[in-house]
Amino acid sequence: MDKKKIIEKLRDDTEYYHGLGKEYFSASSLKQLLKEPGQFGVTTKETENVVLGSYFHTCVLEPHRKKEYEIWTETEIRSKAYKERIAELGKDWMMKTSDAEKVHEWVDYFNKHTKFEKLIKEKGVKIEEPELKTFNVNGKQYTIKGKADLITSENRIIDLKTTNDENEQLFKHNGKKNWHYDLQAYIYSELWNMPVTFVAFCKQPFVTEAGVTYHKIYVCPVSEESLLEGKRKLALAMSIYEEWHGPNSKWNVHMPIELTF
Repeated sequence: MDKKKIIEKLRDDTEYYHGLGKEYFSASSLKQLLKEPGQFGVTTKETENVVLGSYFHTCVLEPHRKKEYEIWTETEIRSKAYKERIAELGKDWMMKTSDAEKVHEWVDYFNKHTKFEKLIKEKGVKIEEPELKTFNVNGKQYTIKGKADLITSENRIIDLKTTNDENEQLFKHNGKKNWHYDLQAYIYSELWNMPVTFVAFCKQPFVTEAGVTYHKIYVCPVSEESLLEGKRKLALAMSIYEEWHGPNSKWNVHMPIELTF
């Protein structure tokens, strides 16, 4: 299958996350190598923060798809019916009506205080755009995929995040130390040859002296220094991969295929 056909298949989220896309490295799988190399390739649990963040992401960028999320409308989540339903769906947690309403409030605030609602409708803007490229790392070639949240008409990648960090400095610090956003930014900048900006919505509400509740929104263009650190982390992640999961490793578990484009 040629690259163009692969890209088209990867537009579908099921293919990207669970089908053909599993054959390639991604920023998420590489972050896993840096955190817990033994868990590489293992599907992570959908925690409350993950589900709410995903729903927020969908409501902002693809509001027509929010109906794809099943919401538990009953009040009791410790019931047998709730446990049976999430087991049927293969999930660990499901949003309640109150959770969805909370996210809708976040989205309303975010759209009111940013230009995203207008931006996603502009001509030339791309939403959830997949890409694939072979990287030469440590003398070997690895194919890495990515899916940009939003590519502006001015050719800039915007990646949307949610956070509980109470200020921009803390978001940047934790983003590098805990979530390896610099690694993601480097990969995306190489995949599309474009600058990357993170836009983060702080879920934690703040209150002014006048008693007005508000949220903080951080707009963080990625610096060259962060890209260089991301490049270093990519080399480290691939070294860890070879040590734990490469052909000469005693573990030798699932290994993504290598293609050259």
